Amino acid sequence: MKKIIITILSLLLAQWLSAFDWQPKPTAALYQDMMAKAREFRSYAEGTPVGDRLTSFIRDMEYMESEKPFAWISETYKLVAELEQMYPPQVDKGPDDFGTMVRRYTMWMVDFPVHVNDQGDMTPEERQSFDSAKRKYTSGSCKEAIKWLKQPAPEPGVLAVYKVYNMGFIFRTSERAIAFDLRWWGSMGEARQIAKLLDVVFITHPHGDHYSLDILNAMVDAGKLVVLSKDLIPKSKSSGKLIVWDDIVDPIDVRGIKMRLFAGNQGKDIPNNIYHLEFDGWTVIHNGDNSDKPREGRYAELSAPDIVIGATWNKFQIIQSAAKEAAAKDGKAMIFLPGHENEFGHRVQQRESYREAYDREDRFNNPDFDYIPWMLLDLGEEFIFTKDYLKSIQ
Repeated sequence: MKKIIITILSLLLAQWLSAFDWQPKPTAALYQDMMAKAREFRSYAEGTPVGDRLTSFIRDMEYMESEKPFAWISETYKLVAELEQMYPPQVDKGPDDFGTMVRRYTMWMVDFPVHVNDQGDMTPEERQSFDSAKRKYTSGSCKEAIKWLKQPAPEPGVLAVYKVYNMGFIFRTSERAIAFDLRWWGSMGEARQIAKLLDVVFITHPHGDHYSLDILNAMVDAGKLVVLSKDLIPKSKSSGKLIVWDDIVDPIDVRGIKMRLFAGNQGKDIPNNIYHLEFDGWTVIHNGDNSDKPREGRYAELSAPDIVIGATWNKFQIIQSAAKEAAAKDGKAMIFLPGHENEFGHRVQQRESYREAYDREDRFNNPDFDYIPWMLLDLGEEFIFTKDYLKSIQ
């Protein structure tokens, strides 16, 4: 019994400590940390166009430091956007691969403006700089999502994926467009626009970083469907919402999508649907913030996914192991898309950074765990998947 108690206390301590990887700092100190990382990045990429861009960025920041001490917040987002164009999303191949390391450094750079302590004392200038840059970063992803959905649909057999925010992803085939956990940073007018372009929105659970009422109302008004674990729009009497929180192993048809799910929870009492969807030749699992790990492990009973989405902080190795067990039976090639990094709604200590995803053993730095191939996407980034591509990265 004593050993059990010690083990439990150790796990609780590790969990508590994990929430404090990013201690709040004065913005000036965070700026110095960002510059140190930028110089390290430049040194790594020296002699390449990436290194040249970092040299100009560092020079500009040093020039602005005294006159515009908070300009680095928006300028860092701009730098990241440029580098993401130069090196778009790719499967992480480890620290020996140059492209992978450029992506890692680029994502690390995002961490600094996101971790400005907006919940502490801020000068008006500091607040305005942070809020303006944050608004462009988040709402810009929403605006680009609308443009992305207005483009011609993918060819048959192709799955296009777009990351909106947090665990909010849009999936598009030649037949349909569906979305998960859309926390919307755009206007109500923009919510109406995207609702016309989507067919179904799936919400895992009723936390404000995983949904927006503007999206739910716009979907219902447009005659589209929202699937929820709890009724978040009770005033709506429309048939355009499906409230379900049950274990469904035999699929039900949801507008042409085969839906299975397990009725999980976040914590003890927040209903969290763990979705398993089959559509147009593709299978996707989205875990939300589920804490019910035994239920999550039951995905080994179902058909193997092509794509698995899980939060980086949420013991995602469990759902990866279940997916791998299913894949072993089906001979399936698949990929893992992490989510929930750099979520502004949390305290600085709990805005799970991209850096943590790469560095921590309970994330992607455990040499003893056999990870599914994985790819980190930043806000507003997309990727085109084919079955041949998935086979090529196994």
